[in-house]
Amino acid sequence: MPEPPMTRRSFNHALTGAVLTVSLPPLVGCDNDADSAPHSTRKRAKSRLATAPFIVGPIEAYRQPGVYTDFWAESDVYLVSTGRSLIALAAVCTHLGCTVHWLNEQQAFQCPCHESRFDANGVNQPGAKAKTPLQRCALRLVNDPQTDQTLIEVDPTRLFTADGPPQRHFDHADARLELV
Repeated sequence: MPEPPMTRRSFNHALTGAVLTVSLPPLVGCDNDADSAPHSTRKRAKSRLATAPFIVGPIEAYRQPGVYTDFWAESDVYLVSTGRSLIALAAVCTHLGCTVHWLNEQQAFQCPCHESRFDANGVNQPGAKAKTPLQRCALRLVNDPQTDQTLIEVDPTRLFTADGPPQRHFDHADARLELV
């Protein structure tokens, strides 16, 4: 039996559905959040920066220079060590708040939403939509009473910026932790 001819109303419904499917982003932005994907290809639009301080381990764990991605998945925080000092970068792009990803091969952070790039210290690169560096989280040493070990605590509720007032500026003592 042949199909009935398409009415103007059914054509308009089909066309509207097709246009919306092609033109609108997914409801979760550029969120692919594939937990099985490698770190550098995992994307999610909105950051999930931790809302409470958390322990990242002893000083000895960060004596080797490099970018530590261990806390990115659950806290949206990267730790960057020079071997002598440590900073904690909020993985939140300063353009629109998307989550930045560490690209080990390029030694840079990149925002999947608008391709802004930041160097290993979180400094924004020229020509990007992000005009300011990534924010830094407060760091401090705490004593674990059970083991009597000194541990590093990251506090993402206290953020420091490159152009902030003295109590919120990168130069503040809590924005960096000396490892020596």
